Amino acid sequence: SSYELDTVSFTELRAVLRILKRNKEVSIKVIGHTDNNGSKISNKILSVQRCLAVKQFLVKHGILNNRIKIEGKGDSDPLLPNTTDDNRIKNRRVEFRVI
Repeated sequence: SSYELDTVSFTELRAVLRILKRNKEVSIKVIGHTDNNGSKISNKILSVQRCLAVKQFLVKHGILNNRIKIEGKGDSDPLLPNTTDDNRIKNRRVEFRVI
């Protein structure tokens, strides 16, 4: 239940940053997800916090705030059934969509 950026995420975040810096007309939506541990409300809040952490990173590195929208989905859209620890790990994610 953390929204702190993991060091392994920085490679991907820097790649997104490069794309956005090269393509100034592109805007993105950051979509946050959680597994099903915890309440629906706490998972929704956590997914929004994950999006905000990503957005803050991108803005801190020069991307305009208005180019980044966020959407926290909580546990409503799992990639896999939340039946194993491995599946739950994969369901805790942030996705990027070009808008």
